[in-house]
Amino acid sequence: SRQTGIFFSFLVMVTMSLFMQEAILEPYGGEVFNMSIGETTMLNSFWGIGILLGYGTTGFLVVPRLGKTKTTKIGCILVALSFSLIILAGLTAIPKILQGAMILFGIAAGITTIGSISLMLDLTAAETAGTFVGAWGLAQAMSRGIAIALGGWILDIGKLIFDHVWLAYSLVFVCEALVIIVAIILL
Repeated sequence: SRQTGIFFSFLVMVTMSLFMQEAILEPYGGEVFNMSIGETTMLNSFWGIGILLGYGTTGFLVVPRLGKTKTTKIGCILVALSFSLIILAGLTAIPKILQGAMILFGIAAGITTIGSISLMLDLTAAETAGTFVGAWGLAQAMSRGIAIALGGWILDIGKLIFDHVWLAYSLVFVCEALVIIVAIILL
């Protein structure tokens, strides 16, 4: 159906926005914040803690109060704002600020994910539930792989364009914010 196709496209955009930074996050910590390898690998744990907080609160507290579509939209907006915080953290070069921004990014990603799953369940009839879960998995796998590659390519382009490494990384985060805005439009 047309609605299913639009929702699949929305999922692709959301996933691409959430994962374009995955391959470049650790180098960002190293090159911009002068963090050690051990410190940069911990950045994903801050993101993970945020996701767990977002998951834990959204399903029980946010979706019942705001509704599924509004929750998802707010989550997407918060993801875009989180990228702004990650960029601004680079101006300070203070690792604690980046870690805090990663927790907020994780919370926003958790809100977006739970909201999206809730919306998917509304589209699903009992007899087609497996198809929707499969489509979710396909959207995740396909767009995550594309996003990781794009993040690296955009960073390479940014390093060719800009003299300052912070600007090159910021280009990736700006692109992620733009992709999530496209997802909001599709929503």
